[in-house]
Amino acid sequence: MRIYVVGPITGHDDLNLTAFEDARDKLEKAGYRVLLPHDFVAADALWHKAMRRSLETLVKADGIACLDGWSNSHGATHEVETALWLGMPVMGVGDWIDPVRSARAIDEVGRMKDCPKCKRIVPLSLFNRSANAFDGKQAYCRDCMADRGRGD
Repeated sequence: MRIYVVGPITGHDDLNLTAFEDARDKLEKAGYRVLLPHDFVAADALWHKAMRRSLETLVKADGIACLDGWSNSHGATHEVETALWLGMPVMGVGDWIDPVRSARAIDEVGRMKDCPKCKRIVPLSLFNRSANAFDGKQAYCRDCMADRGRGD
């Protein structure tokens, strides 16, 4: 199974390569074939050219793995939206590694939920479980919950 990794790139000193490579290592150990934007987009590419190349590669993947902070990235949000339009499973890196979570998230393809903090509609698989919630998921997406924990 091919997994395309999305996350913030612009504004990071190393183009966030360390986080992308860490995700690659974890996903490959779990048996996935990993596609990173850094592998096929030139570091000095203009944004629109980088997005064209990224989307061209994304459509060849079987699913999307999101790095922390993906929802703050203009490009990553476009990539996630495209994947959802194409009916691809979208979830965090850790979820792909956990066989129970990955099976559940693949079953939830196409199901979305509004995060009241970041004001985005994101895949249900990007919300942690909550036994007390009506829909079985926390109110805020994982990125927003992580921001809350850091006091952001």
